[in-house]
Amino acid sequence: MDYRQILIFVLFVSSTNARRNRLPIPKSLIVADATGIDVILDAVELMKKTKIFRNDHHLIKRIAIVEASYNRTANDGGLWQVQKCAFLGVTQNRRKYRKLAALQKQVRRRLGITWSKVHHYDLRRPLYSVVAARLYLEVILDSFPKKLRNQAKLWSAKYHRCIESGKNIRSPPLQRLRRSEEVYIRVVKSSCNSGYNKCQHFCHELPQGKTACSCRKGFILHSDGKTCKEAKGPIIVHPLPIHCEINSNQCEHTCSRERGVVKCTCRDGFVLHDNGFSCVDIDECEDSPCDHKCHNTPGSFHCSCKKGYELQQDLTSCQIKKENCSINDIECLDRCVDCPCPTGWTRRDGRCIEIDECSLYKGVCHHNCLNTPKGYRCACSAGFALDENGISCSDKDECQTGSHGCHHHCRNIPGSYFCSCAKGYRLNFDLKTCVDIDECALYYGICKGSSKCRNTLGGFKCECPTGFVSHSQNVCIDDDECLINNGGCSQRCQNLPGSYRCSCWFGYTLMPDRRTCQDIDECQRFPGLCHHKCTNTPGGFQCSCPPNQVQHANGLLCLPAV
Repeated sequence: MDYRQILIFVLFVSSTNARRNRLPIPKSLIVADATGIDVILDAVELMKKTKIFRNDHHLIKRIAIVEASYNRTANDGGLWQVQKCAFLGVTQNRRKYRKLAALQKQVRRRLGITWSKVHHYDLRRPLYSVVAARLYLEVILDSFPKKLRNQAKLWSAKYHRCIESGKNIRSPPLQRLRRSEEVYIRVVKSSCNSGYNKCQHFCHELPQGKTACSCRKGFILHSDGKTCKEAKGPIIVHPLPIHCEINSNQCEHTCSRERGVVKCTCRDGFVLHDNGFSCVDIDECEDSPCDHKCHNTPGSFHCSCKKGYELQQDLTSCQIKKENCSINDIECLDRCVDCPCPTGWTRRDGRCIEIDECSLYKGVCHHNCLNTPKGYRCACSAGFALDENGISCSDKDECQTGSHGCHHHCRNIPGSYFCSCAKGYRLNFDLKTCVDIDECALYYGICKGSSKCRNTLGGFKCECPTGFVSHSQNVCIDDDECLINNGGCSQRCQNLPGSYRCSCWFGYTLMPDRRTCQDIDECQRFPGLCHHKCTNTPGGFQCSCPPNQVQHANGLLCLPAV
């Protein structure tokens, strides 16, 4: 196994482990502009499962409930209304808040979110909105307040108003902060889902902005208004007296006198409101009293059964109707004890259940076994194909079929393949395409001496300066131009390092082309050179004397004959 296979294996194992650690995300949390208490509760529960953040004492849930009560039209900050300055100034500012790096790494590992790629408009999805709110609070708070009043102060001063708005911005008036705090407290107290009203049995949100607790049948509400205690003996209810009022409000149902004090009471199926005179219906269906379906009615409820069942005399339980069933009607066969089950099914505990052949015949498939309504079928892992026998798996040769997408070379391995490149190329980040290696930039000094490196596709060249030629091992040596055609010189050629020079014999002069030589006419250039007569010759001249004179030994003068 070479390093490429090891790299592919390591990447595969790390990605598999990362997926195993990720939590399943409810669909409601990735729908843009999703609202409702169920979405809020799903998001809060998911944050608990991540085990990334500290215990917030219901703060994150209460913030969403309070923000939802404002009914804003703009929803860029999502359910938690995370302001843009908080998103950019805090959750995306890892330089200033060093704690963010570790938190965002855990968010990526557990939820698969790369926070640096998230934009503010993505917060319209509840998942991103709740994560942004949690990151913001984790960074700006040393500890989470427990008391409702302290939470209201924090929300009003630091969350509802972004702390990164700017240093020179005036703080809001104290009265406005107090009003915001009162809004927070009022909304939290009036919600059954904020974790503030801890009713033992049932909680009811009333139109007046309050909540009321109620108890199941056979229990009565304790004096604390939250816990329930078992009723002992019948509750005595007297007819409505002439003056049956509480704080000038007439009792809604009935009233009774206890020790001379008038007390409003409610009929069965209702609970007295906190105002002391109104009655609120109890939803008995929350306690699931019916076998199948429960329908709440004012002060009572009634049950119904699914198709094929009939309601019994106790008006709550359901029993199967005895009837003839079609062999393909599984729902009917479940109710019919004596009916045979279809192929691939068996009867257990009076019901037709599907036979799981994959568990019954372990190891029958080479790779994976998939249970089907009428049996089973085998399937193969990625990179393998099912053989004709329908059981064993053979490796897919992606290199042979041409489905590999490699730029240069493909090498098949069991269940996969990897690409490689020709000499002078390397694999790109997609591990398929090949790009040229710039040897000149990668290997400094690859060309020696005065030679210069020039990159080519799949290789390089060492180029020598003018007048030099490449020798063995990319070394440049002088090119002796005089060896070929005398360097183009008509007479003499003199080699120089990286160049050459032409010159002429005595009696000749070099022409402007710096190559050819021309004879010098000494007789014309130097008049009076000879005593008598001057005759030009190639590369020189010759003096001559008249018949009655003889030439001097210097060859120039003429002397009288003796």
